[in-house]
Amino acid sequence: MEASYLAFILHVAFVARLMQTGFYLIGMWYKRSEAQKRFSFFFSSASLAGAFSGLLAAALSNMNGIRGYKAWRWIFIIEGLLTVVVAFFLFSAIPDFPENAKFLTERERAFVKSRIEEDQGKGALERPITFRDVIKVLTDWKLLDLTAKQVIAAGFMYFGLIVPAYGKDVSELDGQNLTAE
Repeated sequence: MEASYLAFILHVAFVARLMQTGFYLIGMWYKRSEAQKRFSFFFSSASLAGAFSGLLAAALSNMNGIRGYKAWRWIFIIEGLLTVVVAFFLFSAIPDFPENAKFLTERERAFVKSRIEEDQGKGALERPITFRDVIKVLTDWKLLDLTAKQVIAAGFMYFGLIVPAYGKDVSELDGQNLTAE
């Protein structure tokens, strides 16, 4: 299997689920009227992270040749190590449901749970997801419409921004700096 196919599979399996998981967790803790602002902050943080990632990669590209590794390897090693360390910390620090939060008292858990139930109905822990629920979500016209619009927008972005850049003579360092703009 070529490395590009493996990278695509790993991206779909892990990275592409980040936004959905974040939105799901936010939805487990806040009423719908409160969650919108948190969704906006969470979504905006991805753009900000992309800008700083380019700056970090530009700085790390100065490590070219250290210990016999090229700059791109240092970028993968250091950014990957940082990601793994943060992931281990957050895996134990972020509770999935208010019912499981160890930092809340029993009274606080009941309060959060009652607010969510008032707004959304039964909690996800009390109501298992059935195959019928999955089909209902996958055939929802609003979700299908949003998916189609995202695919079209991503296509325009790819062919409007990425493809023209293939014809430019940009150094590796300039390319990293351009991602921060």
